[in-house]
Amino acid sequence: MFINRTPFVEQMQQTECGICCISMVAGKYNAHKTLRELRNMAGIGRDGVTLYTMRNTAVRLGFKAKVFRAELHQLSQLRLPVIAHWNENHYVVIDKINKNSIKIIDPAVGRQTISYEEFQKSYNFIVLEMTPTEQVVPQKRVSVWGKFLKYLMEIPKKVTIVIIIAIIYQLGTLGMPILVQYLIDNIITANKFQLLSIFMVSVIFLTIVQGFVQFFRGKFIIVLNNTLDKRMMQHFFSHILKLPYQFFQLRSFGDLLFRASSLRIIREMLSSKLVLGLLDFSAITFITIYMLNKSLVLTSLVVGLSLLNVLMLILTKRRLKEVNQDEILKTSQLQSYQTEFLYGIFGIKTAGIEKETYHRWASFLDQLIQAYKNKEGFMNMIASLSGTLQMMSPLLVLWIGAMLVFNNQLSLGELIAFYSLSNNFFSMSGSIVQTINSFMLTGAYLERVQDVLDEPLEHTDDDKESITEFKGNIRLDNVSFRYSEHSDWVVKDISLDIVSGQKIAIVGQSGAGKSTLAKLILGLYMPSNGKVYFDGKDIRELNLSALRKQIGVVPQDVSLFNRSIKDNISLYKEDVSLEEIQSVTKMAEIYEDIVRMPMGFNTMVSELGMNISGGQRQRIALARALLNKPSVILLDEATSSLDHQNEKRIDHFLRRLKCTRVVIAHKLTTIMDSDLIIVMENGEITALGTHHDLLKKSEFYAEFYAKFQEHAYSPV
Repeated sequence: MFINRTPFVEQMQQTECGICCISMVAGKYNAHKTLRELRNMAGIGRDGVTLYTMRNTAVRLGFKAKVFRAELHQLSQLRLPVIAHWNENHYVVIDKINKNSIKIIDPAVGRQTISYEEFQKSYNFIVLEMTPTEQVVPQKRVSVWGKFLKYLMEIPKKVTIVIIIAIIYQLGTLGMPILVQYLIDNIITANKFQLLSIFMVSVIFLTIVQGFVQFFRGKFIIVLNNTLDKRMMQHFFSHILKLPYQFFQLRSFGDLLFRASSLRIIREMLSSKLVLGLLDFSAITFITIYMLNKSLVLTSLVVGLSLLNVLMLILTKRRLKEVNQDEILKTSQLQSYQTEFLYGIFGIKTAGIEKETYHRWASFLDQLIQAYKNKEGFMNMIASLSGTLQMMSPLLVLWIGAMLVFNNQLSLGELIAFYSLSNNFFSMSGSIVQTINSFMLTGAYLERVQDVLDEPLEHTDDDKESITEFKGNIRLDNVSFRYSEHSDWVVKDISLDIVSGQKIAIVGQSGAGKSTLAKLILGLYMPSNGKVYFDGKDIRELNLSALRKQIGVVPQDVSLFNRSIKDNISLYKEDVSLEEIQSVTKMAEIYEDIVRMPMGFNTMVSELGMNISGGQRQRIALARALLNKPSVILLDEATSSLDHQNEKRIDHFLRRLKCTRVVIAHKLTTIMDSDLIIVMENGEITALGTHHDLLKKSEFYAEFYAKFQEHAYSPV
């Protein structure tokens, strides 16, 4: 079996370091697997994977795998690479053990060489060893370039125009040295002074034409760039909006935004560098044919010097890819942390940890700066060597060419033309080398973007049945849910009938599965087992987007947008009148608060709604939920920030709507009048009934009520 260098595979989400390590070790033996394939095999969920699951995944790939305890001195006796348990909740690959250091590959950080002392601080003395067997199937690493080249194939007319204009421009550039040769050999040397003015006027005219061609080339490249930008961004964000809710629970928002911004780098590669690089290659072919026709000696010199440039690229390729991947990784980590602390600024301020937050941010910044220095320093070294070679090469051509002129093997005009063309040759070959470098570097961005685009979409197909008049009847038939094939059940064997117009309450301790059950009812999660029916129709056969438009949701943590209050309620629906918005705000008891604001309904809400109170945010969210006249409304601690009087008035309005209400609350005043109260413990329904029924038959609910009474009547 062919054995190569252990590849670096970056983890795309926090819970997949284990499968990244499996991918790296498998790649060592040329059995490359995509993270998408390994996620499906290992069943990656919210809580990551265990060593047991990792061992089973390795066995399914054809490896003999075993997990065991290994002391530090025993590691050198193992067949490297091996996977090590790291810092209690992480995995890394031990790639090489030297006399004074150990080389590890961390899927979250990259390649590192650390001392034995540093290694011992994080090593948990547990390893997973993967030994290849005959069952291991060699598999090449999948290239993602083909999936992005399709964007060029979708706009053949624009690409063709750019190519044709670029060819005309290059023909003009290459033709100029040949015209100079003609000037020297056929006009100046031949003393044909009468042709000089005509010739020079013609050359000036061609130069002006060349300038116009250059202008139109740049203009059409801008058009091509804009078209690619639009198509790629539309595809990316359209795909993201169609991904299931679970995807966003496992991803960093900052990292997703970084991937989106990477599309511009990919577009630059596709629209300019790739197309022009291919044209440079074609031009070099024509130059070589011309030069061979004039002098085999000089052509061999030019090609030989250019091959030195290519050799340098081959020798530096691996290191260049490593330093680029490291910079991308550090940039993503910094952006993710910046997004994290901005979202969590309330907690940072209230805990008084501004200094600690700054120092952690500065640590990420220092790592990025170091990664940038490493990459730029290495690229600067390559550019310096390449530039020196490019400056020296034409001089060598001039030197050898001059000898050929003295020996009457070459005319002076041919030497000047050869010198100019060799400059073009070296410039274009250098450009091709840079294009190949960019091609390799862009691959890291491509993989990060493609990782998102490979995620399966939610079932929101337009060809599925749309419930246009949802009555609000919901039935759960033996529904169970877990985040992955190997994780614990979060909700188990739930059977429940919710009748249109009922008020249903869900109670239980934190972690009992209340919010998960609510998300199953909303269709945000698909059941792992069992079925969910809406008005008697299986949710898997319905258009989810159409269904959700008829369900109102008021979450505990309300998300508001940096837009006006009116836009936050209407969510940009153009067919909604101000009167309708005012009506729902009155139902949500927020109308008086809004009209007292300086700009009324046009008052701008800051990002996340930080400039208004928690109670106001909840009532705006309630108004938003009521605007669509929902058949079902879910209230997840939706009135937790409200006073008793406001809460009572809102409940009175909701009763008049006669829609199905599903309430998750810890305040008994909110749920005591429910038609059905569901008690959940450890993901199961342990009791259900009315308030009075549960006081008699549910120990948990009776204790819950007793604590409520104790708190309600305790002296202030």
